[in-house]
Amino acid sequence: TELTIASGAITVTQSFHKVDTEADAATDNLDTINGGHTGQILYLKPADSGRDVTLTESGNILLPGSTVAFTNAADLIQLLFDGSNWLLVSTADNA
Repeated sequence: TELTIASGAITVTQSFHKVDTEADAATDNLDTINGGHTGQILYLKPADSGRDVTLTESGNILLPGSTVAFTNAADLIQLLFDGSNWLLVSTADNA
């Protein structure tokens, strides 16, 4: 299913989601991922190549750098929920 960022956050309901920017903006930051259970693996990809989603460490997402940007609808990120934070496992830049 597709989730739209609202005030920097989404709420996951399954293990795979497409993510779109708030109000179809050209760019948007995803700071917080709500939902999930300990040990859950989550796959996210952007809903549209014309709208860039950038994951940040401003909320409960932990990354090796401060951000990870998706600029193509074929890009993919894999995260693991540790009960408190979503930890980056891998990214695929498929542009």
